[in-house]
Amino acid sequence: MFNEITAKAIRKAFETPLMVNVNLVEAQQARRVLDRLVGYKISPLLWTRCGAAFPPGAYRPLALRLIVERERLIRAFEKKEYWTIDVDLAARKPPMLTPRLVKVNGETPEVGTQDAADSIVAQTRWRPIHR
Repeated sequence: MFNEITAKAIRKAFETPLMVNVNLVEAQQARRVLDRLVGYKISPLLWTRCGAAFPPGAYRPLALRLIVERERLIRAFEKKEYWTIDVDLAARKPPMLTPRLVKVNGETPEVGTQDAADSIVAQTRWRPIHR
């Protein structure tokens, strides 16, 4: 292992070899992938906005934070059944319209079961018109 590229450091590393630390290798590979996926597009933008002194890898903490926050949201997600109420409206000429119910008496209804959806439909004043 060596932390600088000099003849002395490399000779010393060969004299005292260590086992490969797989965690360090995987961390480096993750940084490399992150650079290729995100960094190549974001770094030039940051240089124009923040100046050329902005280090190339400085976006990494922000990108990592976004990834971690997204993963936490995914893990905290709770499955919840919901229904939508749509109606097909046929006109004399195409196209057919399909509006979705979004408000009932000025409030957004919570439709969590088929029974709740049927109840809301039963309360509407909509009646089919046959011509």
